[in-house]
Amino acid sequence: MIEVKATGVHAGYGARPVLQGVDLQIPAGRVSVVVGANGCGKSTLLRCLARLHPLSRGSIRLGTTALDALPARTLAQQLAFLPQSPQAPVGLSVEALVAFGRHPYRGLFGRWSAADRDAVLRALQETDLSDFAQRPLEELSGGQRQRAWLAMTLAQQTPLLLLDEPASMLDPGHQLELLALIRRLADAGRTIVMVLHDLTAARHADQLIALDQGRLAACGTPRDVLTPALLHRLYGIDSHVLQAPDGSPVVVPLRATSLSETRSTP
Repeated sequence: MIEVKATGVHAGYGARPVLQGVDLQIPAGRVSVVVGANGCGKSTLLRCLARLHPLSRGSIRLGTTALDALPARTLAQQLAFLPQSPQAPVGLSVEALVAFGRHPYRGLFGRWSAADRDAVLRALQETDLSDFAQRPLEELSGGQRQRAWLAMTLAQQTPLLLLDEPASMLDPGHQLELLALIRRLADAGRTIVMVLHDLTAARHADQLIALDQGRLAACGTPRDVLTPALLHRLYGIDSHVLQAPDGSPVVVPLRATSLSETRSTP
């Protein structure tokens, strides 16, 4: 298991700041979900955690090791990153895509091992894609392609998974299957950080990380974080927050207000 600590993280694009002094403790073996309005820095934070976007200030540690001190191959064995809109060559099969997840473990001559094969088959099974292994990606539905990319990250078998909108193209049934799979992975010791827009899915997290204009607005359990006041601040909505039979919060949006009005509220 591996935990992640971000201290005073600042990052941006050119002269435009995005993340501004973010401090985070991401617990090992838990599901952490990043929420917030469009443009608040969710994807940038995930890319910083994956060492794909430079920090202008601050530091990130994986366990006791500074993120920027890890060799590339070691880093690829520690974390897997799934971006929002991944691209693959035309004609690539599902199985071939999933096999890319084994590259950090291939030797000098790229030999394919029994462990590599087992990891690919298991990832296909976990994402319900075994019957589609030989199909070209472009023949799959959007949701099936999304699961194929997720299978590639699972085949990488890293202790840390960083997933940017992994459920964005899934129907409700497959979304619930994804959440159940992620729960099983966390229960088995993997640390998972996801960006989600769907607050129905986000309520299943162990920890919610709420960003507002690049700053940490709240961090805690869904029950603590999902309040009408915070939802108004983040999204410019009035809402009720109810309690499901399992005790988790359920957000019922009522009406949208102007975000500029929300920002001007003291």
